[in-house]
Amino acid sequence: MNDLQIRKAFHRTFLRTHHRDPSTLVLDELGLQHGKSRADIAVINGDLSGFEIKSDVDSLQRLTRQIERYSAVFDLHSLWLIVTSTTHQVCSPTGGGSYRSPRLPAAKSDSVH
Repeated sequence: MNDLQIRKAFHRTFLRTHHRDPSTLVLDELGLQHGKSRADIAVINGDLSGFEIKSDVDSLQRLTRQIERYSAVFDLHSLWLIVTSTTHQVCSPTGGGSYRSPRLPAAKSDSVH
């Protein structure tokens, strides 16, 4: 799955309730720290949550810096890494294990929202 397919599937499944809540704003590509980084998806509803997508074609080279910048902006425990690739092994900041998100359903060709 490419970034757009992952994003559409994530909006349609995991973010469905957020899209239906009139007190919640869901944004794609939210610039952080005057454009130094960009969150793939942000959810604003009293808390600020960020989601970073990593697919097979993405590199993890910028991930450490992204996490540092996201941590300075997003609320505690609200940065989510969406890894849909079997090629990425992502270690936690404490050095333990790896994380891979569950498979997202295939994206339809309809609009994101």
